[in-house]
Amino acid sequence: MLRWLLQVVLIVVLMWIAWWAAASFGLKRSISTWFDARQAEGWQAEYIDLSQHGFPAQLHSQIRKLALADPSTGVAVEMPQLDLSSPIYWPGYLTVTVPPEPILFASQAGRASVLASAAQAALRLHPGTALQMQSVAFHSGQWTVSVPEGDWLSADDLNVAAVQDGAAPARYDFDLSATNLSPGERPRAILNLPAEWPLAFDALVAKMTVTFDTPWDRAALETRRPQPRQITLHQADGAWGDITVQASGTINIDTDGAPEGSVTLKVENWPKLLDMATASSVLPQTLKQQAEALIGAVASVTGQPDALDIMLQFQSGVLRLGPLPLGPVPRIYLR
Repeated sequence: MLRWLLQVVLIVVLMWIAWWAAASFGLKRSISTWFDARQAEGWQAEYIDLSQHGFPAQLHSQIRKLALADPSTGVAVEMPQLDLSSPIYWPGYLTVTVPPEPILFASQAGRASVLASAAQAALRLHPGTALQMQSVAFHSGQWTVSVPEGDWLSADDLNVAAVQDGAAPARYDFDLSATNLSPGERPRAILNLPAEWPLAFDALVAKMTVTFDTPWDRAALETRRPQPRQITLHQADGAWGDITVQASGTINIDTDGAPEGSVTLKVENWPKLLDMATASSVLPQTLKQQAEALIGAVASVTGQPDALDIMLQFQSGVLRLGPLPLGPVPRIYLR
């Protein structure tokens, strides 16, 4: 009896080893094939080493010296290492870990590097060849975004989650929060902030639902990014110094990326926010006086001249406050 049990255990162990080896080899080949396919399309898609670990319960791929560049969008990324880990029963439950070393990004807007501690994303994909995204949750400890001129943005943490709507596969619910979000010296200078202005936001949270024209799946990396068609902002709260902002609303986006809709905005200490918008060229200097007069008239109705409760309209490519055009609205398009 004991001998029979040992034989059964040995057979099971050998089968498990064979299954892990086959799954690990298949995953490695899939990653290598993906890189080869991107190179055939004209991408820069390179790595120095691809190794497999995780026996017996995990499939763990470690990619070293990774470089990707899409010539059609001009977006490029370089990182020293990327770790992909999933349970052996379904590789689509993927955990992605990035190293606590600078990650370099480049695009038509310029170059930047990101340094993050304990940064990890949990990706859940539906079974099937399309690998449609069911959810993704990203968490990072302390992080910093730097540009050639210096640090641009930093925070103590970052939490982002996107969950697919089961009844509408192209719709995703997003949650975002960051603690002690701190603009660097360059953005503070652009906003013309006084030296005594607080370094960090007191609060920053956002909840929204975004409907895309197609679900997010493997084609989003290989061919075309899904484009947003409707953004419903349920909640966006920010507090920085004497300024607090709350926003909600719905914007529809046509096939050309033009937004149409409205956003309700509640602002405490709006004169300072208006100064910041003018200093950063978000609001043209030529329109500042008109905006001050109109916003002041609206705010005075409430009896709190520094508090504001208004509706911003996105209409025909222009952002409007009532009858006053505040300026052109950029197209919303994911490259």
